[in-house]
Amino acid sequence: MTTSPSPEPLPPGAVFLDLEIEEGALRVGAMVSEDQPWLFGPEHLHQAALVLPQVPLLAGHNLRRFDLPQFAQLTGEPLPAELDTRVVDTLELASLAFPGEPSQALDKLYREQALKSDPVEDCRESARLYQRCVPMLRALPPSSGRWPAACCQPEPRAT
Repeated sequence: MTTSPSPEPLPPGAVFLDLEIEEGALRVGAMVSEDQPWLFGPEHLHQAALVLPQVPLLAGHNLRRFDLPQFAQLTGEPLPAELDTRVVDTLELASLAFPGEPSQALDKLYREQALKSDPVEDCRESARLYQRCVPMLRALPPSSGRWPAACCQPEPRAT
């Protein structure tokens, strides 16, 4: 019997982001760090924009292709280019860590009782997925190269 690697601790200061968009507008967004949620609406987008450049690691599911472009469009401001070096997309990680899975979508089990997506729960589920993916990527054989494990950690920030 093979055992799966134990879950990876989340990096200190990691922030998970999720936006729920309806008809081109923000319904609600969330940032979760160390299991502490911050829900925000359209009126707080600019405060959220001040937080993003400060985080050591910004993670989320489909973050690169959906949430971050939506965030930039909603605020009307481009995101700082250096933020990209600290972004980890759990959809990308899951595709690398579990290539045989038929879907890399979040399970969203809470949706059995809820009509709409909950960005806090999506952030928490993304964090759990991160914790499952990182050990799998680190366990890949050396022939796969260093990039799968390296993609799990952001580049160090200059201080």
